[in-house]
Amino acid sequence: MSECPNHLTFEVKNGEVVNVDCDGYESRGTNAVAMLKELVARMPEPFEGRRGYVNFQDFPPVPVPEGFDLMFCGTRWVDEPSPFLPFPSSNSPAWPQVGITDGPGLIDELLAWDKPPEDQRAFWLGTNLHPARVRLAGLSREFPEAIDAELMDWKRDAGQVEHQSTARFVSMRDQNRYKYLIDCPGLGYSGRLRWLLATGRPVFVIDRPWVEHWHARMKPWVHYVPVLDDLSDLMRAYHRLEADPVLYRMISENARMFVRQNLTRSKELERIAEYMKSEGANLK
Repeated sequence: MSECPNHLTFEVKNGEVVNVDCDGYESRGTNAVAMLKELVARMPEPFEGRRGYVNFQDFPPVPVPEGFDLMFCGTRWVDEPSPFLPFPSSNSPAWPQVGITDGPGLIDELLAWDKPPEDQRAFWLGTNLHPARVRLAGLSREFPEAIDAELMDWKRDAGQVEHQSTARFVSMRDQNRYKYLIDCPGLGYSGRLRWLLATGRPVFVIDRPWVEHWHARMKPWVHYVPVLDDLSDLMRAYHRLEADPVLYRMISENARMFVRQNLTRSKELERIAEYMKSEGANLK
């Protein structure tokens, strides 16, 4: 399966997930198999006797694979119908390569955080995987009073970081010190958005063609702050929020409510199970 990494195939017999063939980057494969087994345990009927496919790449596969009774994917194209059933991000249980050893536990911890921000700027730190990230770092140099954004090198195989211009590493917990956070696309969707929303800081979400399956349930300027992919409206959005504390607080509260209702581990799997049940007649 190495020619198409970050997916798995499986069968379900007598309520058990068997014949698993998995090719996953970092901890994605292990996480995906564990979540699949948990989903099957919740509702084995739609799975029984079927052969399935789960894609956990950063974007949906093209072309769509054939020969499977059930197909899942953690991402989808924006504003297009998806041929896949939804699946949680394979980084959501744990992402040790970026210091997240307990994804659901971190969600709970961030939701409980109630300290005011120490830094009034918008923050982002990450690797150079997308042109928008380069533009964001450039804006930070142009408007250092409003944006703290920087590119870094990442030694993935060791779970460590090497930096182009600084020796710092800012954990998800430490990002809470900023008044605003920024979510920028990488090779595909950005897996960090669920934790950013849980912080209670308004998140500037830069436009991207792929999103997680739950993204369409969010509304711009209600749950997050939309930003064009060329970042031409980022500073305008920043100043709008700076001038409107009521809007700031509303987006913060709505984002956290969305996470509580949709992105805790049990809620996300529960919603997927409900979706499968409602779509049962359409499943092969």
